[in-house]
Amino acid sequence: MALASCNGDLFVPNVRPDKTQVLICGDGGRVAVGFHPAGLLGVSLEGLYGKCGDYYDETGEPISSQQCAARIVYETQWLMFCLHIDGDKLIFESVENASGGSYTFILRLEYEYVTECVELTVLPGALPRLVDVSYYDSVVVENDVKASTVDVDNQSGSSMTMEAMPYRSISASVLVSPQETWASNRHVIMTLPEYSGGRWRLGEERRVEIGVKYDYPPSSADQDLVVPVEIPPYTICKVITEVTYSAATASGVLTFENPVSGRLNASLFTCRVMEPVDHEVYVR
Repeated sequence: MALASCNGDLFVPNVRPDKTQVLICGDGGRVAVGFHPAGLLGVSLEGLYGKCGDYYDETGEPISSQQCAARIVYETQWLMFCLHIDGDKLIFESVENASGGSYTFILRLEYEYVTECVELTVLPGALPRLVDVSYYDSVVVENDVKASTVDVDNQSGSSMTMEAMPYRSISASVLVSPQETWASNRHVIMTLPEYSGGRWRLGEERRVEIGVKYDYPPSSADQDLVVPVEIPPYTICKVITEVTYSAATASGVLTFENPVSGRLNASLFTCRVMEPVDHEVYVR
C-alpha cells in the first residue's frame, strides 16, 4: 500500500497535454496541442478578468455550459482567435491581434479528479491603420494675445535703434484628442487645420501622435522677421512685443481599419491648432 500510494498514476491517470505553454502568432497563427479526450468533463477559457469567450457545441450551436463545448471563440475589436477540439488535438487559431500587445489566456481542461491547464499567449500582430479622417463643418476660432517686455536705457545724446524679432522662439501647436481611449498614442498621418492667407483651412498632412500635444514651426509667421524700434536719447523705456495667436478647434471622426480582418473602428475627436497670426511692437 505504501508503494502504491506513491504512484499518482495508479489512481489518477496522466492526462497532461503535450504542451502547457503555447505561443501563437497574432495574425494567422495556428498551433495544435495533443491532449487526452477520454474522461474530459469540460473546457473553459480564462483571461485577465475571469472566464471569457463564447462557447459552441459540435454542431456549432452556442451553449452556456462548458461541459459540451467543442469550440471557444474569443473576439474583441482588436483580437480574434478560437479554439476547437479535433479528436485528441486542441487547435488554437488566431485571426488577428491588432491591439499592439500580447494577450495571455488559460485554457482549463476539467477531468473528474484533476484539472490540467494550457497557458496560451497570443503575440502582437499588425497595428490598425488610419483610413479616414472626417471633419465636421463647424470650426471654433479664438484669439489670444501674449506680450513680452524689454527694458531699455538710452543714456546717450542720440537716438538708438534696437531690433525686435516678434516671432523668434515662437511655435505653433497641435493637439488631437480622441473620445475613445484606445485611439490615444497612435502615430498617424492626417490633415490638420492651418492658418493661411488670413483664414483657417485644412492644410497639408502631418504626422502626429494622438492625445499628445506637440509644437512645430508656424506656417503663417516669419521667425526671422525684424522690426526696428527707435529709442530717443536720454530715454528709459519699455519695448513691448505683442503676438496675437489664433486657435482653431475642429471636431470629426477618425476611422481605423484592422489590417487582417478589415474590421473598422471609429472614434470622435477634437483637434486644436494654435498659430501666431499677427504682431505689434511699441514703446512705452
